[in-house]
Parts: sequence; C-alpha cells; structure tokens
Amino acid sequence: MSALTLVPSKSALDSITQSVIDSLPANVAILDRCGVIIAINNAWFQFARANGLKHPEACVGQNYLQTCAKAKSNEPEATHVIRGLSAVLWGQSPYFELEYACHSPNEERWFLMTATPLHSGGDSQVIVCHHNITHRVIAEHEAREATEKLKTAYCMVAHDFRSPLTSIKGSLSLLRSGLVCELPDEAEELISIAEETSDYLIALASDFLDLQKPVGSGVQKSQLEHVKVDTICSAAVNSVSGMAQKREINLIVDAPSDLAVACRPRQIERVIVNLLSNALKFSACGSTVKPTVLAEHSDAVFSVSDKGPGIPEERIPFLFEEFGASTPSTVVKGSGLGLSIVKNLLEANDSQISVRSELNVGTTFEFRLPIVK
Repeated sequence: MSALTLVPSKSALDSITQSVIDSLPANVAILDRCGVIIAINNAWFQFARANGLKHPEACVGQNYLQTCAKAKSNEPEATHVIRGLSAVLWGQSPYFELEYACHSPNEERWFLMTATPLHSGGDSQVIVCHHNITHRVIAEHEAREATEKLKTAYCMVAHDFRSPLTSIKGSLSLLRSGLVCELPDEAEELISIAEETSDYLIALASDFLDLQKPVGSGVQKSQLEHVKVDTICSAAVNSVSGMAQKREINLIVDAPSDLAVACRPRQIERVIVNLLSNALKFSACGSTVKPTVLAEHSDAVFSVSDKGPGIPEERIPFLFEEFGASTPSTVVKGSGLGLSIVKNLLEANDSQISVRSELNVGTTFEFRLPIVK
C-alpha cells in the first residue's frame, strides 16, 4: 500500500493535490473538518519512519487532535495546539502557528507548525505543515550569544575608558582656565576642541553603560515620587542651556506650574535632557526647540519638538534600537544610544515613547506620565 495515497481518488484533482504537497519540503498533512488525517506528503512519511513509526501510512485515517491529546511529553504545548487547530478547523480563526522543540536522541531540532484552511470542492479541510527551523533557531541563538559577548566586552572597554577620560577632561579644563599658565589663542582653540572630544567620548561611554543596566536594577529600583512637571523641565533645560546658547537656539518651555506627576524624577529629567540634546543637534541656528507639557485626561503629555530636517519614515521603526539613530551617513555626531536610553528609562516608569516626524518640517517626541493630585 502506498503511503502517499489521498483516500480513494475520486478525481484527477486528488492526484494533482498529492503531487503538490509531495513537492513541499515541510511535513504536510491534510485534515478533514473533524481533524482526521486524509492525506500526508512524502516528507511527513519519511519523518515518521525515521522517528520510529513502523507503518507511517497508518497516519492516514487517524484523528490528529486525538493524537495531540495523547502527547504527554509536553502537555501545555499539546493543549495549545489542540485549541489553535480546533479554532481553524471550526472556522473561528484563519491561521494558527506554534514554534516548538522536537529533539531526538542524536540532535536538537525545532519546528514551526502552521495550520490554514483549505477549501476543496466545497469541503472544509485544513492543511497542517511542520517546517524545520532548526538552522534558523541555532543561528539566532549564536547571534544572541555573540551580541552578549560583544556587549560585555564593550562595557569593559567603556568602563576602563571613562575614568582616564574624565581625568584628561579635568586637566584640559584646568589648562584652558589659565590657572596653570597663560596660553596663546591658538593653543586655547586646540584645547577647546580636545575638551569637546573628551566630553563626547565620556558621554558615549556613560550612555553605553547606562543602556546595559537591566530595567529594575540599581537606581531604577528607586521609589516613585510626586514632582511638578515644570521643576523637571526646568532642570532638564538648565542642563542643555549651554549647548543651546552655543548653537544660538531658543529653548521655550511650556509647562504648567500646578501640574504634578508620579515618576522617578532623575530618570525623567535624563529622558528630557536626551530628547532636548537630540533636538538641539538637528536644529538650525536661530531656530526654536520647545519642551511642552499638557494635561490630557489622567495623563501629563510631555513633548519635545524641533524644526529640524525630520526623520525618513523608513528609519522611524529603528530609532529606539541600540545605534538605531546613527547611520554611516549621519551628519551630526552622536553615539546612537540616546534614544535607546530614553526608551529604557521610560519603560522603568511604565511609559512609552512615540514620535511624529515630517521631512523638512520637524520632529516631535512624546511620552505620558500619570497625573497626581
């Protein structure tokens, strides 16, 4: 008896269907409305035989839902499959999928199971496929391990660099102050450039170290406080006022003095500082950057708006990933970590960041915090 026969063939369409599913590399079975297997492909047959089933052709005619119910090795997954597959069989869902491990004594294996409706000659059927995704899962695991090793190495380098860089910055500042000796104008200009570079490298190292702190650790365990929004905004504006003056950019704060929120103030101040710094970098001299807070229902809506060049739509989904805001073509120098830190700090405050941007018009970043009375 051939294992690849559909049920007694009633038309040429049956043999064509069989040829089609036999050409697929996935393990494929076709189920009737009750969950009974009415056809399997060659890949299913070979997999069943390779895994100890002496008569794989016997799969045809078995109820797949009952087979899943008998699976004791992974009961939660089996229950999930029964519910998802039943929903597709009964027309309650158009699709079901599940990634699962199916290890053999000799190797580790992972599969993706999918179930989709198959309408043939008025009969409601479902096609079940088990795709071998072992190579993809192993590649993802190796990529995660490599990323973690890289982050660990990067953190060690950043930590070891930050202390001597801070010392160098202090020495440069002392030289530029004139307390050590009087410097010619040319030397002052060079020292000023070296100071700015030191600041950038220190910020880069600090940003990366901050980004690697897991949410809920260290300072992020601090208790929520009730703080006025104008106090947070004013502190953040003061932190970037020197940068704004240097770039001749106006900072206009619009925040009510009688509005308070529940948050971890140092973290939210850091969020606003990062957003303001980002806006200042991309704003033209003489333009305006506007941090605003508005009351909307039970939330205070914080926003930072600029009139910069805007962000291309295709880049917006990657902005809050590590180095996502930095590309080889980026004109303005930055670490590419600031927005990732913003996202992490807001998550520690049960908030999320959103962005609206239009090319050649400007960009607005926005987040919400709960109002307290």
